Amino acid sequence: MNPDFAMKKIFFDDKGKTIFHYTTIHSLNKITKNHVFLIKAYDFMNDPIEFRYSHNLCIKLLKGLGANKKEIKKFKYYLINKNPFKDCYIWSFTENKNSQALYGNYSSKKDGIALEFNANKIQIMLSKYFNGNRKSFDEFNNENSFIFPLKVIYDINEQKKILLPVLNEYLQAYKSIKYDEKIMNEIIKTCLADLVIFSMSLKNPLLYQEEEIRYVVANINENDYKRPTKIMNGVPFMDVPFKGGILKSAYLQTGNKLPINLLKGTLKKRGYPNVYIGKSELPY
Repeated sequence: MNPDFAMKKIFFDDKGKTIFHYTTIHSLNKITKNHVFLIKAYDFMNDPIEFRYSHNLCIKLLKGLGANKKEIKKFKYYLINKNPFKDCYIWSFTENKNSQALYGNYSSKKDGIALEFNANKIQIMLSKYFNGNRKSFDEFNNENSFIFPLKVIYDINEQKKILLPVLNEYLQAYKSIKYDEKIMNEIIKTCLADLVIFSMSLKNPLLYQEEEIRYVVANINENDYKRPTKIMNGVPFMDVPFKGGILKSAYLQTGNKLPINLLKGTLKKRGYPNVYIGKSELPY
């Protein structure tokens, strides 16, 4: 599997797709009151060892390719210190309208709610907010961001197929660095960028029920500078505007006793007049 094919494997084609974000009534109240959604830094996601999972898998595969201790140590250094995407934020979705796993993850008192969106509108909104009217990457500067949707891969065999070709190319370039340092360093740089993006789409197979789709905001910064909008309890977040036209529907978790008319009225007062409110189809 070449890197281009791997990119196609993890890229989420959002044209004509409907996606859902699971949260709580309490969180939705804050979001619609402030008209702002907070997206969390990649290295502070719900699974605290998520990055370590893909990192450890890379190490295991490199050892299988014959990498020695020195080469493994250098790879660890590169992956942490030469990471070109150190300031990334993730907005999590799924295509599953009735996910018992996600209702369970994000609500403990039957106060969960699934918010429905047009996937392509999310991409357009994020791109416009972070990049204005810029038409190409050539126009980007250190105040802009790359926006890309990823499909999380949980199958371990698929994960290996995605990582192995890039790791092999990286290892060969590192072994050959003494022959042409400039070219080999460029190859290493490209491999690291690919690996970081791939890592954002790989999760522990035990979490397969999440069926996650991710919209990644990768800020373009110099000198490892990070620019979160705010930091709460030590966790970096970025603000994303949450205007009325972006939200299509909302589905209350089975057992959620909030009256539909009350929620509909509240949303209408806050500038979300055309949101359909329904109930989850799950039996419990």
